[in-house]
Amino acid sequence: MEFTDVAVVFAVAAAASLAAAALLLRLRYDAPPRPAAPRGVHLIADAAEGIRAMVQNRDLALLNGLAIAQTFTRGALTVFTVVVALDLLRIGEPGVGTLTAAVGAGAVIGSLVASLLVGSRRLARWFGIGVALWGLPIALIPLFPREATALILLACVGFGNALVDVGLFTLMARLAPDAVLARLFGLQESLVSLTVGLGAVSASLLIDLTSVSVAMVAVGALCPILVVATWRRLGRPDRNIGELDKEITLLHGIPMLQPLPLPAIEQLARGLEPVNVSAGQAAFRQGDPADRFYVIEKGMADVIGDGHLVTTLGPGEGFGQIALMRGCGVRPRFARLLILSCRR
Repeated sequence: MEFTDVAVVFAVAAAASLAAAALLLRLRYDAPPRPAAPRGVHLIADAAEGIRAMVQNRDLALLNGLAIAQTFTRGALTVFTVVVALDLLRIGEPGVGTLTAAVGAGAVIGSLVASLLVGSRRLARWFGIGVALWGLPIALIPLFPREATALILLACVGFGNALVDVGLFTLMARLAPDAVLARLFGLQESLVSLTVGLGAVSASLLIDLTSVSVAMVAVGALCPILVVATWRRLGRPDRNIGELDKEITLLHGIPMLQPLPLPAIEQLARGLEPVNVSAGQAAFRQGDPADRFYVIEKGMADVIGDGHLVTTLGPGEGFGQIALMRGCGVRPRFARLLILSCRR
């Protein structure tokens, strides 16, 4: 706003939003089949179900706990930005916009770097680094109260924000059951609004009770301390997703499943259960009820019909298709009940 007026800034922002919407209209997404939504809406029951799902899943609880600390710090930063510009750095009201722009510039750079994380098997750890970057720069600003240093440090905050957004939403979508995914995202957005407000109020109170420097160090230290304390636990979501990726690769190699979109195959992979079959042992016999479809993960399996060897199947091949035809009906249910992994 040093070069133009407020109206032009709002016009440019509106034009950028419209351009982003136009780009999104061109995206094509093959969604997995989902059951019809129930007619009745029970907000309290849905919220309670989302809370239960989050608490029962330790990985989701950890990620959202760190996300709450990050959004609390985000709320505090809205207060700190103004106070730093006016009282600490004394760069006046335009300095508030300059400091905020530094966060945005860092977010742009961070989004470019985050695009390189596609296929990364350390996404939860990168998410943790992003959470730490939300707090550490804030704690360092009062120790190095210079405008150039503050701009660089706030750019690091924006960089960390890109890592947090990519990591949190990707991990939640992959770790949460499809049945409660929407409730979890709704709950998470509610927690964001609540904790941002709490962070802003807490920052104001801390400044009144202590000083700007003490308040910034105290709030800024919160996220790095929590990340250090939970660093080892952050490896668990990555390991769980790594196992899920192996099962997705296994299912994607089956010719009849290859036409399915990747989200549908991931949904099927969540229903895989390991079955260990010893050498010479039958997975099932001719005439047994067809209730499962088997995918061979390791070893070889002989298919015998009427006492004669029909064929031999190896890793990545499946058998038991009759179970799918008899069990699917109009709305396929084999994603949860019929896909099993057979090891020999």
